[in-house]
Amino acid sequence: MQTWIKIAVLLTLTVFTAGSATGQNQVSRVEGVVVDAESGRALEGVSVQIRDLNLGVTTGRNGQFAFRDVAVGEHTIHVSAVGYAAQTFPLETPRNAPLTVILIPAPFVTEEIVTSARGRETSIADIPGSVEVVSAGELRERIPVSIPEALSRKPGLAVSSDMPWSQRVVIRGLQKDQVILFVDGARVVTATETAAEFGTIAQGDIERIEVLKGPISVLYGSGSTGGVINVITRSGRFSDTPGLKVSLHPTYETAAEGMGMYERAEWSSPRFHISLSQSNRDYGSYDAADGVEVRNTQFRDRQTQVNLGFKLTERHLLDIRRQDFKASDVGIPGARSFPANGVARYPLTTRELTDAAWTWRTPVSWWKESRVNAYYQPIHRDVELIPNVVTTANGKRTTVELIHPGAYHKVSGGRWQNVLSFGNHAVVAGVEGWQKRMESYRSKRVKVEMLDTEGNVTKTVTNIIEDLPVPESTQRPIGAFAEDAFTVGERLKLTLGGRFDFIHTENEQAFKQYAPAVDSTVVWQAARDDDRSWSLVAGAVYKVAEHIDLNLTLARSVRAPTIEERFLDA
Repeated sequence: MQTWIKIAVLLTLTVFTAGSATGQNQVSRVEGVVVDAESGRALEGVSVQIRDLNLGVTTGRNGQFAFRDVAVGEHTIHVSAVGYAAQTFPLETPRNAPLTVILIPAPFVTEEIVTSARGRETSIADIPGSVEVVSAGELRERIPVSIPEALSRKPGLAVSSDMPWSQRVVIRGLQKDQVILFVDGARVVTATETAAEFGTIAQGDIERIEVLKGPISVLYGSGSTGGVINVITRSGRFSDTPGLKVSLHPTYETAAEGMGMYERAEWSSPRFHISLSQSNRDYGSYDAADGVEVRNTQFRDRQTQVNLGFKLTERHLLDIRRQDFKASDVGIPGARSFPANGVARYPLTTRELTDAAWTWRTPVSWWKESRVNAYYQPIHRDVELIPNVVTTANGKRTTVELIHPGAYHKVSGGRWQNVLSFGNHAVVAGVEGWQKRMESYRSKRVKVEMLDTEGNVTKTVTNIIEDLPVPESTQRPIGAFAEDAFTVGERLKLTLGGRFDFIHTENEQAFKQYAPAVDSTVVWQAARDDDRSWSLVAGAVYKVAEHIDLNLTLARSVRAPTIEERFLDA
């Protein structure tokens, strides 16, 4: 064992040393100017980013920008400013001549570059299928209560709950476990029946939300038949000049008479960046349009996020992210599984995310990038339900005072993804594995009153009954994927991709009752199960004219049931 450890350490050091030597000896300077297309004047404050290297600067008064020590090779540069159409174009270094970037005024242009569909930066116009993007600017302008509310403004997207804190997203009629939610590529999963996952993300930290409608990508595995929602949060940027940025955004929601606050501080430098942010909201129950209060819609939540970035060499980047989310006293005005006159709330819901990613810009011409990331994301969902149901029979009056279910959803995973280039073929390929461990609990407080013939209480007994709504279970999918995007002629762009997952699920034995006394009746036997899921996609985009494209997508996928679905109707 010690020999293998030494070999692994030696190989790791060899890779970093080789990358370091390559990065230090092959760097270039990139500089240029940004001007207005109509007036020709230099534009100040324009954002210029080399996204694959996580580099970002803003133009000065003369519209000029510069990057030092850019790794030699092929990159993508992105230029954007408020009131102008964003420009994204390839950049090959070394480059001797300065760049001149011309921005066209377009006040209402939506961001056209996404990463979720292909696992790399891609123009929406090049993607077969339908993609929607909600930018941070839209969120700041509209200040929606929830992510689903913001998405519901887009065609083909809707919400299916009247709960303001966490509604459910419906994509073309599909929802629940047919739609996957990611935060920075980490899968977010809670329960099937009550939507909590969309409330566990602070809106102030969101850079953009990318939505894939339907199975138009094979990168995400089982469950993405209805679509994929990837919430991308803000991270820091490297900059040539060290600097500190501090921002503060207070909000007030009149309908709930609630306050919100978002604070952020960011330090950037050529080799290191760090950002710290915190979001807080404290909202009361909402008033409807007619002024009548919607009972039990209050909530409080808070999220703290820390991002660290290290440029180990010009070709090696390390990113570390930590998120801590907590919500308390979240009202649930109604749900299918609750009694009609019941009162329910989340007394406590938490989500944590620890994520680390290493990106290597390889010196190999056909192997553009290799990225490895690992994450751990535990979610605790606690529920309180007061049924307000009383039954009287056989001289006894029974009142279920409180039902207290909850669960720990512990998700961990890793992904190795590569971007390859062969002629006009751009290939994204890799492997991914993740695990969900679910530990549930449920208690019920029942008061039983003994009645005499006149209805008077002669004796009162209160019992605490404990059981498991779902047995302790684990699900471990592991899969491989590949997707190729290429052109045929000048007008036709094609996409072909596939993914296959092997899924292992197991659960422990569960009894009917654990307290006040164990009922040894077995509700669920201990079991192990192996399943498979797969997906295939073929798409084409044909440019008929400058602003007219024909789009065709053919997709087929088979998904395996989730842990909750396996026991939902048992």
